[in-house]
Amino acid sequence: PDEIAKLGRIRIKGRFTGFYNDFVTKTDLYSEIGRLKTDIRFANNILEDIVYYKGDFDARNFNLGKFLDMENDFGDINFALNIAGKGLNIETLETQVKGRIDSLNFRDNVINTIFVNAMVQENLFEGSLQLQDNLINTDFIGIIQLDSSNPSFDFVANFKDVKLGQLHLLDIDSTASLS
Repeated sequence: PDEIAKLGRIRIKGRFTGFYNDFVTKTDLYSEIGRLKTDIRFANNILEDIVYYKGDFDARNFNLGKFLDMENDFGDINFALNIAGKGLNIETLETQVKGRIDSLNFRDNVINTIFVNAMVQENLFEGSLQLQDNLINTDFIGIIQLDSSNPSFDFVANFKDVKLGQLHLLDIDSTASLS
């Protein structure tokens, strides 16, 4: 798939059992856009033209923006997650995610300590987030459906401190804060 090509040159160290389109891997993958450590099963369903996966995923200095073609919003990410789902691009993504994001570069800011337990799809987030950073400290639980014709939001969020200007969420004074 094209998404694999985004990794660029790859060096893999670890165990690989199976075939090129259906395998279990416990590896360290070093690519041009970051390091991934996996203990995961991948299966490429040729009829559906989609990749399925399940297991533990750890990333260090992985360029999420380049991988998702969203480089204006995202940069490097560091995380330890348990995932189960399918799809390697935003259009086909359907994944249950649970774990911790240690750091995420978002619009030229580094956000630290994000706990996640959610189902993530192309235009859907259903679950919980806890962000414990000096730029954004909030708890969130609920559903965000970003369908272009009928977006919907059903959630509870506790905003303890969100620096809207510094995060470039709104074009306002950088000292503005939401509590």
